[in-house]
Amino acid sequence: LYRYNGPLDYLFMLIGLFGAVISGLGMPAFALLFQTLLNKFNPYSDGQSLYSKPYLILDSIKDVAIDFLIVGAVLWLATYLMYAFFGVVATKVGFYY
Repeated sequence: LYRYNGPLDYLFMLIGLFGAVISGLGMPAFALLFQTLLNKFNPYSDGQSLYSKPYLILDSIKDVAIDFLIVGAVLWLATYLMYAFFGVVATKVGFYY
């Protein structure tokens, strides 16, 4: 199956594998971020009642929201790399096979 592959195809498979591994780490990353988000709603997490000051809840959640955005962008890029490079290799293997 890989008889017709050249060094560039192996590089493409390596990049696709890297994207697949990063994409696979996405759900555990989102689970950890969601846990952090839920812990931010604890009214006595900082030693003071957050319910008396609603702006403190928004300030504490803002950092987690930015983390969600960063993880989502990284996962988008990694998934794109995975599909694009595996697709190129699969097209070439399918053409010659």
